[in-house]
Amino acid sequence: MINSKSLHKSNVVLVFRDRNLPPPENDEMAALYSGDLGRGVQLVDDPLVRTKVLDVPVLKLQIAWEGNRLRAEDLRALEPEDSLLMEEMTKAYDKLREKRTMEIEAFGFNFDVFYQTADIIRIGDIWNEISKMPLAIGESLLDLGYQWTSAEKSGRRTDAYFTKVTAPLEFVIHHNAHYNARALPPLKELKDLFKKAYEATHAAADNLKF
Repeated sequence: MINSKSLHKSNVVLVFRDRNLPPPENDEMAALYSGDLGRGVQLVDDPLVRTKVLDVPVLKLQIAWEGNRLRAEDLRALEPEDSLLMEEMTKAYDKLREKRTMEIEAFGFNFDVFYQTADIIRIGDIWNEISKMPLAIGESLLDLGYQWTSAEKSGRRTDAYFTKVTAPLEFVIHHNAHYNARALPPLKELKDLFKKAYEATHAAADNLKF
């Protein structure tokens, strides 16, 4: 039984078809935020890996260009109903594509959520059920995890889950919801998908058998 949950990380990622898409100039990235919203912004440019990361302290947000991907990270890890991630990603995408063709191949959401349980998770018992390999004398099992991936019949959406027991009364789930799409959905639809993907994370947690 889960007693509480805590969202640790959330982001939205756009993947572009062109693997060699030229990155925006530094002044383009910095110009994504101006005026009051632009106070204290910092840009880190690493040309070796074609990455530019813009920190926006006022919004506690990060916009990153990573090869052929654009990522928006909510550094406050707010719940979907309070998050501005979808709005800020849409704005950044619209501004950056004014000077280049940015054809979308896919988009997705990532969540890291920690769950506190009422009962102790006995990873030793779980290990004995799934493995015939005994631990050596003097060894102890420090943590244990699962990974699984599911896909819609249409192939449009794929969900990858990684779960790890991090303490006797705690486990974490990383959930990647991946959508094959040729265009970014309208903002309202994008926000709904973000919320539903987050709810799917909780549904996965509620149905785990520890």
